[in-house]
Amino acid sequence: MLRKFKPGERVIQKEKINAKEMEVLDYVDQRLPIIGSPLRNSYVRCVAYDKGERRVYTFHQNRLRRVYRKKAKVN
Repeated sequence: MLRKFKPGERVIQKEKINAKEMEVLDYVDQRLPIIGSPLRNSYVRCVAYDKGERRVYTFHQNRLRRVYRKKAKVN
């Protein structure tokens, strides 16, 4: 499957209004809990910092969107 994000990119969840900004760590193989067979590696592991605590989340890549930041002008 096509990978949409690279490690280090900033992403947020699509469905949430006040979603936290997260950083992509890597892609992981998600396994079915009962069967144990691997699914495609389209799941992204992200890290978010909440009040100084590091929290790691795993999302399907289609549930995330990239955050674009404007570059500052240098005079």
